[in-house]
Amino acid sequence: MRVLTGRVGAPVHAPYLDDHVVAACLAVRLDQRAMPGAYKPLTRGAMRPVMPAECLERTTKGEFSADIYQGLRRHRDQLLTLLDCSLLVERGLADAAALRRACARTPAEGGPGVLALDVFIAAESRRCSPSEK
Repeated sequence: MRVLTGRVGAPVHAPYLDDHVVAACLAVRLDQRAMPGAYKPLTRGAMRPVMPAECLERTTKGEFSADIYQGLRRHRDQLLTLLDCSLLVERGLADAAALRRACARTPAEGGPGVLALDVFIAAESRRCSPSEK
């Protein structure tokens, strides 16, 4: 994926999808990869040396949807500014009209675009600032 997206100047980095990581995970017995009451046992094992113990003992995933949606509503103008200087749009990797529609929606109106905004924000926010507009 990084090679393909790198050809248009926007390389995607997904370390959890690295061939060696996937091969290592698949080499682990199924009963060790998924255990009742144990949240992401392989990730926990790999992170044990650097992760605080209280994080390693979690049994559920955090739920932050309300905070995310509130932030999207509150900062809609900044999202539209980010869209105006989007390298992803410029390179044809993102649909500006679809992103604008997603910015205008509320979570109740839904649609896949609303949930995908976090990917767009993560990809663009480190590169683009309102002063670049």
